[in-house]
Amino acid sequence: MEDFELEIETCCVELGAVASNTVDIDLVEVNIQKSASCGWTMPGGVITFCNLITNQSETDLEQVIFRDKLDTRFQYVQDSFTVDGVSKTPTVDNNTIVYCIDFLQGQSCTNICFKVKTL
Repeated sequence: MEDFELEIETCCVELGAVASNTVDIDLVEVNIQKSASCGWTMPGGVITFCNLITNQSETDLEQVIFRDKLDTRFQYVQDSFTVDGVSKTPTVDNNTIVYCIDFLQGQSCTNICFKVKTL
């Protein structure tokens, strides 16, 4: 089993339109598909981000660190974080969300979702 870290940046352009996400992955066998509930919103609006993390390898992974650096125009919505539909508590510090996935079996996936409010 291997330890592993994922880093995701949530970005947006002027007027609240979601433009792009930067994903850095150290291991090629892991894929992240990030989606947003909407393509744009006005200040005060809420967007749900979901991150489908797929371990495409045969290797089981332990202690997979999910880290999402939110754009400064987003604010994490308290108690909105779920992993495979189950409420979890991430660490949120300096507009960065961090969560440790204890175990990600080979040839499996997990879905991390959370909400942000636009400022």
